[in-house]
Amino acid sequence: MRSLLALTACLCGGCTFSLVDPVTVTRPPPVVLATGQPEPWAIALDDTTVYWTNVSMPDPRLGTVAKIVKDKSTGAVTIARMQGDPGTVALDAQFVYWTTRRTGTIMRAAKNGATGPETLASNQGQPVGMVVDDNAVYWTDADRGLIQMRAKNDPAAAVQTIATGQGQPWLLAQDAGNL
Repeated sequence: MRSLLALTACLCGGCTFSLVDPVTVTRPPPVVLATGQPEPWAIALDDTTVYWTNVSMPDPRLGTVAKIVKDKSTGAVTIARMQGDPGTVALDAQFVYWTTRRTGTIMRAAKNGATGPETLASNQGQPVGMVVDDNAVYWTDADRGLIQMRAKNDPAAAVQTIATGQGQPWLLAQDAGNL
């Protein structure tokens, strides 16, 4: 059975993430995974773990990327601090990726914590939406109306523009053959 992941948003610093069973929403109550998150923004999950970004509107330098295992066997762990208003988050088998909207960077860190944050692209205007596939990371640049990409496993790879004139693109989605 699949579960829904719900974000209970608020502006008081007491936001929560919950796993919700779509068949029995009224019983039992949702399982709270993390509380006291400053300003959760985006969320992604794999088979075992939930990842999210926390923006920090009063001081964007304080934005974080965090994770918690679904079974709550450990508490929430901060993957990256001082991330300058992190936006969308995406995953592959090894890494968690995120955009930093105010600093215009595309970042990643190993899901297992083996490596700290790594910059994949900088000077990207206002990157917001993001997806990854086996070969590349893709993102929107809302300031310049672009869809950009970069090979994710080549440290020397250049950023490539794959679409222009997109107005202010916000989010991306993908399936097996389309972006």
